[in-house]
Amino acid sequence: PEPLTLDEVLDSVRRHYPLLLAIERERGIAAGRMTTAMGAFDTNIDMSGNALAPGTYENYRSNFGLSQLLSNGGIQVFGGYRTGFGDFTTYSLGQKTADVGEVRGGITMPLARDRDIDAARATRDKARLDQAIAEPTIARSRLDYMRAAALAYWTWQGSGERENAA
Repeated sequence: PEPLTLDEVLDSVRRHYPLLLAIERERGIAAGRMTTAMGAFDTNIDMSGNALAPGTYENYRSNFGLSQLLSNGGIQVFGGYRTGFGDFTTYSLGQKTADVGEVRGGITMPLARDRDIDAARATRDKARLDQAIAEPTIARSRLDYMRAAALAYWTWQGSGERENAA
């Protein structure tokens, strides 16, 4: 049989060494963190509807809204449509709308707090850093394991040569 070559040893480490396989999962973990962090910037839908059964105050209400947190400045935009028909108590007349309903929209923008950084953007930026750090960490570990395998290979080769010489 042919003697084991350094390329075969290094290839075996690349494909089978458990610590290298484990560290390479950091790439997927970092991608998962980024996906989770970006979820804070998803468009949100809010819908509801109520109907008060026939009786003293028979009314029907519906609400549909969208909101979106923007990635800069802590700004959130929102819009929606709501209806409120029927009879309402005097203390809940704010739920009544015109016959065609009402459209609403707006923007919320922080003046000081959460303008420069907030939890959603901090989590996103941390996930970006995790992704940036993952590749060098994987490469460094790969180099360390390959170096250790090459050192073991050449030590083994040297032992074989010493035995032949003896």
